[in-house]
Amino acid sequence: MRLQDKGVNCTSNCALCDSNDEDNLHLLFKCPGSYNMWSMCIFDSANDNTINQEQVVPHIVYQLLQVLSSEEASLFSCVLWSIWKQRNNKIWNETVDAQSFVVE
Repeated sequence: MRLQDKGVNCTSNCALCDSNDEDNLHLLFKCPGSYNMWSMCIFDSANDNTINQEQVVPHIVYQLLQVLSSEEASLFSCVLWSIWKQRNNKIWNETVDAQSFVVE
């Protein structure tokens, strides 16, 4: 959506699931592919409530980083980055990475 706002001619659909308008909330947390990747990680189920209740990604990230251990926060940050990298690989390199590879 931001690329379109800047005049880049591209689809607004999610690069990972090809449905919904792609915004950072959908891409990082609500997309079925991203949701599946998060389910592969071991986090407290209370964190799912934060993700499901909040609608603004910076708030989700901030709230979770406040309650996660240092190790969990590192994993959380790496998975966020990996999801973003997977999205960019699909768009710019036409490469699709396996979800288990992204999480690893």
